Amino acid sequence: MTARVRNVGYNFSCFTQPKLLLENNWQALVIKRVEDSVETTLDRFYSSDNPDDVSQKMLILLANKPNLTLKEIAQMLGSSEKFIWDKIGDLESLDKVRKQGLEYRIVGSIIEGWGQKTKDISFVKSRRTQLINVLPKFAFAVVFLVLSAITYFYANPPLRTFNCKFNAGELFVQMPSLLEENESGTAKISIQNISKAKLSSLSASFNSKNIESKI
Repeated sequence: MTARVRNVGYNFSCFTQPKLLLENNWQALVIKRVEDSVETTLDRFYSSDNPDDVSQKMLILLANKPNLTLKEIAQMLGSSEKFIWDKIGDLESLDKVRKQGLEYRIVGSIIEGWGQKTKDISFVKSRRTQLINVLPKFAFAVVFLVLSAITYFYANPPLRTFNCKFNAGELFVQMPSLLEENESGTAKISIQNISKAKLSSLSASFNSKNIESKI
């Protein structure tokens, strides 16, 4: 009787030992087997199922950095929020991305986890890199504006106003403040009569060593 009991107990312990080992990591084993069996399908989720490169990058980005806002996705991909809004709307309609509040993430934890392990986000531009890339364009724009302003100033110099008072009023002369060699400009003359008498004529003379005047 004793020998039979021992035999049953031995068989029972041998049967339950693998079960105890399986309980410790059964979830990881199941996920690994699922991933291995549908690896082609998972890879297609991130690549060939998506019609454009931006959609692929968005899925890879969300797999590695879940719960990003629209603004954060646009900044990391270096695109406008309007453009990302259109693309992520397509991914939502395909049930690849879900929105929680203002944040987005991949639909399905196994799909998301597989993307984290197999897809890198080296394409994501850091804020510093974006600023470095934008800086030359910004500097070029500033130089262009400065040169445009200088060119416009020389082509259209501002008018300088001179005035000369006399008994019956005041004479105003407006002429270009800058004239290059052999360049001509036009002066504007106006008169203000502060007397009650009518002015029938007025004589004015302009003297300059470097400018020839024609009235």
